[in-house]
Amino acid sequence: MALLFGLMMSGIAGAQSPSDYGLPANIQDGNILHLFCWSAKQAREMLPEIAEAGFTAIQLSPVQGNASAGAEWYYAYLPYDFAFRSSGTASSKSDLKNLCDEAHKYGIKVIVDVVANHINGKTSNRNSWWNTNDRLRATTAKVNYNNRTSIIQHRLGDYPDVNSESAEVQERAVAFVKDLVAQGIDGIRWDAAKHIGLPSENCGFWSAVIAAAPDIYHYGEILDTPGGSKANALMQEYTTHMSVTDNKYCTTVLNSVKGGSVPSSKAGWATSVIPENKVVYWGESHDTYANEGGATKFVEQAQIDRAWAIVASRAKATSLYLSRPPQTGYSAIKMSTKGSTHFTAPEIAAVNKFRNAMVGKDDYYTGANGVASITRKDGGAVIVVGKGGSQAVSVANGGGYCPAGTYTDLVSGRQFTVTPTTISGTTGTSGIAVIMAGAQNNAPSVLFSPEGGQFRGETLDVEVELINSPKATLKFENKTIDINPGKTTITIGANTPFGQSVDINWTALYDDGKTSKAGYVSFLKLDPAARPSDMPANFYIIGQVNGNSWDPASGVKMNEDGATFTADVTIQGAFSFASALGTAGNWSAFNGAGVRYGASGSDKAITLGGTAPFEKLSDPKAYTLSGGTAGTKYTIVIDWQARTVGVRNVSGIDAVEIEEADGPVEYYNLQGVRVDEPSAPGIYIRRQGATASKIYIR
Repeated sequence: MALLFGLMMSGIAGAQSPSDYGLPANIQDGNILHLFCWSAKQAREMLPEIAEAGFTAIQLSPVQGNASAGAEWYYAYLPYDFAFRSSGTASSKSDLKNLCDEAHKYGIKVIVDVVANHINGKTSNRNSWWNTNDRLRATTAKVNYNNRTSIIQHRLGDYPDVNSESAEVQERAVAFVKDLVAQGIDGIRWDAAKHIGLPSENCGFWSAVIAAAPDIYHYGEILDTPGGSKANALMQEYTTHMSVTDNKYCTTVLNSVKGGSVPSSKAGWATSVIPENKVVYWGESHDTYANEGGATKFVEQAQIDRAWAIVASRAKATSLYLSRPPQTGYSAIKMSTKGSTHFTAPEIAAVNKFRNAMVGKDDYYTGANGVASITRKDGGAVIVVGKGGSQAVSVANGGGYCPAGTYTDLVSGRQFTVTPTTISGTTGTSGIAVIMAGAQNNAPSVLFSPEGGQFRGETLDVEVELINSPKATLKFENKTIDINPGKTTITIGANTPFGQSVDINWTALYDDGKTSKAGYVSFLKLDPAARPSDMPANFYIIGQVNGNSWDPASGVKMNEDGATFTADVTIQGAFSFASALGTAGNWSAFNGAGVRYGASGSDKAITLGGTAPFEKLSDPKAYTLSGGTAGTKYTIVIDWQARTVGVRNVSGIDAVEIEEADGPVEYYNLQGVRVDEPSAPGIYIRRQGATASKIYIR
């Protein structure tokens, strides 16, 4: 769900100093806000809100060219050179310097993403310097992730691998690093870091670039594992130069939350291989959101928030929070586009402020019965309900770290009671609670459920709750509504065409009745019958249906109808999906083709009449039917808008026999379930006598 949620201050005199925000001086001690695709100017305009939300640092997209304003995001990762170039991130060096100078006034650090593993594949789109002296590797071989040499010397895609061992290449990278530091940056995120060799592999790249800027923060993108037979030793060597990402543990956390639970383990790499103060976590990354088939593209923002809260409240390890772009399509996400500002939400700010206040205090993680508890020694605790929502909890006071007493949750304002062994209370609707001794949250806020994003149909009912304020005003679709403390429901969308956004701007008074806090939430209205841009041309059911066995070449083609694929099949066992079939018996090529869809966790049982999420994965788990009868024909429905797969009884329309030409009118939805005369927007089958027709209700 793409989410926009903004916040700005008005009527409050004077700017706060860095000390007022309590931001740590060390980036690793705080959390990082990823302003993916934002321009430096857009970031600069939001600095007060970013500081108020408690983020220690912001991270910008690469500034190496080939990605001007309006360009697709991925061109930022196909650089023109190891040098600054006007781009959608910063149109000039002064843009970047002005951002850094202003950010430092708030105590916010600036990190720039740097691509050093590869260069643009087209000679016209890269500096001619790269075309001589073996500065680019001649090989066209693609990376084999089972071979460390291939990982550091072969191509990631259709673009050449940089010869990182070359002294000239290293000198050019060092010059770029020094230039960035001269503009005032405080850190570098090294893209595809595991694809650049280490000193033990006869490559001096990392030694050179880190030595060029030893006083700034460096972290590298190490996805899954550095590869090879000595992965642990390689990971340890990387951390002598920089912090590193641990996406596998992040995936474990998110999958637990998506399943309504929490992880039982505290960490991944940091349990024994590398120190915690060298780890970067996230709820999602720009790759998991923006890439084709991105694993988090259609995961609810609230689930991402809960997963992020679990890792963002730890000691020593830092975490990244992604500002989601307003679009989800791979090529629809563009540079110089301001993304979600949901990072200003109370639960996000509360977690950040907790982490900032707990620097130097040990943590203790407990995950049980669907609830995570992160206690900090002599400080407080963060409680996360995996499935979300308001829930009464009684969890372990891990290590006895949280001092006994009565606390006010910084997110919901509800009371929590802490004993030497137990933490008890009721979370707010976010499922995230933050408690710290002596801390209060008295800022006014307007909470929305759902919290922005997309909706399909003519209208949407939105629950609005005003907290910590005597009065607020909402403005949307040429309406102005005053609301009082508590909850109310508004209906939006009636006066907005499909494809446009409904922006709700709000202003809430502080208790003094003089100063106010303002913000907005945005909902994108979509046509429920429109075909999503990333929906494939074909879709197949593979597995044990219609007498088939598991084979890449065997599949049942589904029928497309608007945003859905459907097929009537006899289900004998497990099944998954693909957008294209493969060669008989060749599972390796099939898995590597990027065409498979299914479940991300353990085998998913779909209840007859229910649904389950599907994802694009190289080797997905299969679905099974619960509540049905093996060998029976059912309708399988893929809803591409909702990213769900469902199993229904086959529609009875074809079996109905009505002799008279003018029989009663019957309506069925696309899943074959009979409904009363339809009123909700959608596509239906209308049957009268021997005639059946499709109708669309707007």
